Amino acid sequence: MQRRNAKYYLAGAVSLITLALYLPALRNDFVIWDDPDYVLNNFNIQSLNGAFFKWAFSSFYSNNWHPLTWISHALDCAVWGLNPMGHHLTNIVLHALNTFLVVLLCIKLLDIGKERSAALGGASTTLDERGMRIAAGVTGLLFGLHPVHVESVAWVSERKDLLCGLFFLLSISAYANHVRALGNEPIEQNKAATRFFKKTYLASLAFFALSLLSKPMAVSLPVVLLILDWYPFQRIRSLKSFRSACVEKLPFLACSLISSILTIMAQRTGEAMMMMAFVPLWARMLVAAKAFVAYLGKMVVPVGLIPYYPYPRPHEVTLL
Repeated sequence: MQRRNAKYYLAGAVSLITLALYLPALRNDFVIWDDPDYVLNNFNIQSLNGAFFKWAFSSFYSNNWHPLTWISHALDCAVWGLNPMGHHLTNIVLHALNTFLVVLLCIKLLDIGKERSAALGGASTTLDERGMRIAAGVTGLLFGLHPVHVESVAWVSERKDLLCGLFFLLSISAYANHVRALGNEPIEQNKAATRFFKKTYLASLAFFALSLLSKPMAVSLPVVLLILDWYPFQRIRSLKSFRSACVEKLPFLACSLISSILTIMAQRTGEAMMMMAFVPLWARMLVAAKAFVAYLGKMVVPVGLIPYYPYPRPHEVTLL
């Protein structure tokens, strides 16, 4: 029993370290970017009633559609009013909880990967239980304490990142349970009823929907699940198994499509999307490539971090 609970003790210790590190953020005030629009001057979240929930799910306020995030802010206002300490406390607790889940998820993925390798007669991972816990603990610390996460935790308006991450992690964890429950039968032999109507699969899909309701950034989850199907789950071993894995992700892809459409509609209401005539496709691709490389660099060497990275001006794009 003690060995079985060791992973929870480890995850709890890492999350408590993360919580302690971020406690100074409780002294922070609201910031000038987005916080007035999201919380201070947003009278829509000042009461929890039918009108509020209708507004949360039907409006494109502040060029966004993330009703679960609005509900979270409204709950904070109901409990703390406009005292920034309470709003920061919620962010810190959410990040600590996410760190807890990261540690457990790492152990689960490593464990399933080891089981699958052994079942398929391949080379098993060299990590024993102790090695898995060390790897998961280090991963959790990197996730919880990495400087690139400071903005999402210490900035009240970035609650959407934390909520999205919470349900994103829960969805992956439920999907891992789904894969484990299916056993070692090849994915192309799994019947639709077996795949789509298992509680673990439906739980993963439900958590994914909640993640999208927090922030549309979660649209990438179906691709993440396909990557996990390839490794460490080793469910994708041929073109046929890849097609079966894609079919299994169709409900997830449908949710991603709906969320993407709603996000485009929301962004257009505030004229946040510029026409191709002003920002051509080649310029957008260059900016996206630069951002991808820049964020990878910040992960490896987190220096020169700033709270606001402006979109480059036209003459700067040509210099990328």
